[in-house]
Amino acid sequence: NQDVHGTSVTQFLTHQFNTPISDTWRVGFRYGWQWGGDVVEGYGNYTFIVNLDMLDSKRNRYRVAVHQGILLDGAPDRLVEIQRIRGGGPVALLAQGKGYNHAGWKGLAAPEPALYPIRLERGQGGVLTAYRDTKSGWEAVATATDKTYSVFSQIRLGASGWNTSEIPQLDDVQVTVAP
Repeated sequence: NQDVHGTSVTQFLTHQFNTPISDTWRVGFRYGWQWGGDVVEGYGNYTFIVNLDMLDSKRNRYRVAVHQGILLDGAPDRLVEIQRIRGGGPVALLAQGKGYNHAGWKGLAAPEPALYPIRLERGQGGVLTAYRDTKSGWEAVATATDKTYSVFSQIRLGASGWNTSEIPQLDDVQVTVAP
């Protein structure tokens, strides 16, 4: 899916769970951008961000923030962030890791959208792990342990930092609650 309305406002897709989830869960999605980044070098833009939030009933949440890339600075180890956010307030960075660092698919003259898989898991003991797909398997890119929030009632997926020409694309959003 993509937003073709072209706005710089952060927009979200939101789903309220029928029954709140806790303990262990996994959320995965694929994302991409039509434009943005340096098409000559192929690097993405750090200000283009896809956010996936798992929220509790008070808007407290864990977030995986995925930056499109880092223009030419060669530090892709900070493109995926795990954050803890209290209500609408302060953000605590829990961990950072590698991302994909690619410019938008149309800017690279690709024939079709390039969508990159990301997964966030919460395991036993409050262990949060963000993964990216390396085509040969899932690679853990950021891990943090945090037990501040434990029951989640909503998932929210959105994009920020873009304007009328970049257009984010999101697909294959899946939530799995582990037994």
